[in-house]
Amino acid sequence: MSEAATEQEQQTQQQGTEAQQQEQKPAEETKPAEWDGKVESLPAGAQKLINELRKADGDERVAKKTLDAIQKALNPEAKDGEKPDADALTRSLTEQQAEARQAKTELAVYKAANTLGADADALLDSRSFLAKLGDIDPTKTADIEKAIKDAVKDNPKLKAARAAGTSGGDFTGGTGEKPAKPSTLEDAIAKKMAR
Repeated sequence: MSEAATEQEQQTQQQGTEAQQQEQKPAEETKPAEWDGKVESLPAGAQKLINELRKADGDERVAKKTLDAIQKALNPEAKDGEKPDADALTRSLTEQQAEARQAKTELAVYKAANTLGADADALLDSRSFLAKLGDIDPTKTADIEKAIKDAVKDNPKLKAARAAGTSGGDFTGGTGEKPAKPSTLEDAIAKKMAR
């Protein structure tokens, strides 16, 4: 081969290399600048996606806080992080409702028994009376009064005992006569000196 052919091949190779370098240069020049960390500098689609994810995460945190507050209100004895037991919560709620109903019933009996001449303590100690109260709504005063009247009619021992009044004279001593008051200052002094 001649020198001219070799030079031509070298030129062709050099042109190919330059063409490859030029092809690579535009790719490097179009490389984006580094991201500044702001959502606003991202494309609109990316901004929308990030905002939706942030909103969903915030909603989830608010829902968790609300759920934790409800669980704490329903089961104040629970330790932090302890999951509530539905059966235990149901039992606790049922017990609290029964205690509240019993307190309302006892209060209604005390109020009504006083006006009806019945002994509230004796009534509340009576099993048969308590059995009758089991079906009565404590807010219905007429039903409570009827139950009290029936109980007293069936068992007169449930009537309130009358308090013993005072009778007779004053037994503190003496005749009951008031001493005469002295009419003058001299009589008062004389009486005082005589003692």
